[in-house]
Amino acid sequence: SSDVCSSDLTGTADGVGVSNGKVEGNGIWFSSVRAGVAYSYKGTIAGNRLDLHETRADGSNHRGLTFNRN
Repeated sequence: SSDVCSSDLTGTADGVGVSNGKVEGNGIWFSSVRAGVAYSYKGTIAGNRLDLHETRADGSNHRGLTFNRN
């Protein structure tokens, strides 16, 4: 679940806390730590679709993620 207050994004993603979250226009970005590894996420929201780019804090292991809400 998530909440947006002004442009700040807080909440959880798959049960993991979200930090440094922001939403501006259709852009979204946030950080999280899973299994002791820090990740950053940056993406866009368009209609029912969320496209994210996930990168480890050290810049490695980049991958794209797409979520659709029905």
